[in-house]
Amino acid sequence: MGVVYSGSIGLEKLLLRAFAEDWTVTGKENVPKEGRLIVVPNHVSNADPSMVATALPRSIKFLAKDSLFRHPISRWFFNSYGAYPVKRASIDVGAYRWARKILAAEQALV
Repeated sequence: MGVVYSGSIGLEKLLLRAFAEDWTVTGKENVPKEGRLIVVPNHVSNADPSMVATALPRSIKFLAKDSLFRHPISRWFFNSYGAYPVKRASIDVGAYRWARKILAAEQALV
């Protein structure tokens, strides 16, 4: 888990405690602490993946729409956060291969 990922998770937990006191997570005990895991949450906004990362008791990697990676700063942030850009307008073989690599390494993937 890198500095950007752990720092972002820590900041988000702090903000949730301060401003969303009714935010709760149930079922964390059912998430395996190690091994392959694919998480498929409902996705309503760009904030959802970070909320999922904050809720889970382990670090996770993300597939994210490629438009988030267009600006150099956001590209650096999302790469550092553990995200990989997906070309949604076509079949993205590179994203598929990346996801297989993450799962082969016994990691979690959203």
